Amino acid sequence: MLKTRLIASAILLAGIVPADADDAIYVVRPPTMQLRANVLPQNAFQPTQAPTTPTNPTTPTPSDGYAFKSRHWDSPPWDSSVGVIGGTVNATTSLTDINRGRYDNKSLPNGWCDILDAESSDLRKKNTVMFVPNMTSGSVQERYIQPYEPGKLAVVFVCDAVNNLPGTNPASRYYGRVLLTVTP
Repeated sequence: MLKTRLIASAILLAGIVPADADDAIYVVRPPTMQLRANVLPQNAFQPTQAPTTPTNPTTPTPSDGYAFKSRHWDSPPWDSSVGVIGGTVNATTSLTDINRGRYDNKSLPNGWCDILDAESSDLRKKNTVMFVPNMTSGSVQERYIQPYEPGKLAVVFVCDAVNNLPGTNPASRYYGRVLLTVTP
């Protein structure tokens, strides 16, 4: 619409005033958009707030300093009326040694032994930080620790049928803890 008016005005003016060779020629163009680059401020790529931590981390980040922690580690069910108490064994192993960090628990008694898993709400499961034998068939037992990664493993061993005693006998159960420090 504006373009049409400008052209019509130019024609009218050209018709009223005779053109002279010395007269200036005025070219009327429609307005154009300015194409100029905008300059970003210096802080354009800085975050406006601190980055947030993901709500579901892919790797558990323990706040207690353990790479794995069995349930009942802090409040084990070993008192003299429940069974044989093994106490806590402190040990260190390395992932680079000839046995790839394997720790054989020599303090376990004669009986069927199992490593307690973490609490159900804990993301650190024993089969993610150590080798756990498949106990679905046969006489395979969890009597040793084969770590996959460095860190502190707070492991609770539970054994039953100790010394072939019947399950009704409190002495047929064994509870023991191993604090294994695994170095790279």
